[in-house]
Amino acid sequence: MTRLRAMKIHAFHDASAALTVYLTIAFAALAMVMTGNIGQTLLLTSGALAFVAIMASVATDLMSKRIPNSLSLMLLAAAPVWWAGLALGGDAGNASDGIARTLMSNIDEIYGTGALLPGFNASFPLSIPIDIAGMIVVFIPLLLSFRLGLGFGGGDVKLITAGALFFGWPLGFDFLAVSFIFGGIFSVFIILGRMFCRVAVKFGAKGDRVRRLAELREFPYAPAIAISGILCLATKLEGLF
Repeated sequence: MTRLRAMKIHAFHDASAALTVYLTIAFAALAMVMTGNIGQTLLLTSGALAFVAIMASVATDLMSKRIPNSLSLMLLAAAPVWWAGLALGGDAGNASDGIARTLMSNIDEIYGTGALLPGFNASFPLSIPIDIAGMIVVFIPLLLSFRLGLGFGGGDVKLITAGALFFGWPLGFDFLAVSFIFGGIFSVFIILGRMFCRVAVKFGAKGDRVRRLAELREFPYAPAIAISGILCLATKLEGLF
């Protein structure tokens, strides 16, 4: 990598982190005006921070195949902001425990609805240690996957782990599972596209883009994480509206 390319990547990462902060602050101000309640404002702000951080991660991953630590830390910070909102009287409503089985029921109704794993009916603040334990449960298979070179990069591991803490247990595990599902779907299309491009090159195709796709060995995983994140975020926030 050239020095100029490295400088462009760092500048893009810095801009993505700064934009995440600015958009979250702007949303917090709007939420405060609309609700007039600090607790509810913090809950909404937490959701906005998580959403923008995940979307910014998609942009950086597509641009540089990297997810900066700053965005993972911002997603991690969404959890304490959510807890603060609950502590100050915010009402999170009665959201569903999970979404993975609900998605799978579109294939076969036998899967039912809700989360893959059972939850604990613990109210705040007793739910905090459960959410932290859930984050650890999610982190262990991610770490093993990263160490064994099974597809996850370090940035993916950090982003999903941070998201697992924000989504809480058991929705955090669904976040991981649904990320796996969409990542697998994307992998199938990538493999088919790579095979097509290799055949095209073999028969004389000379385009640079075709050759790059034919030699593709890895792809950004953040889009799959983002789809899972949006679905889980909609589930977590459904009680607020």
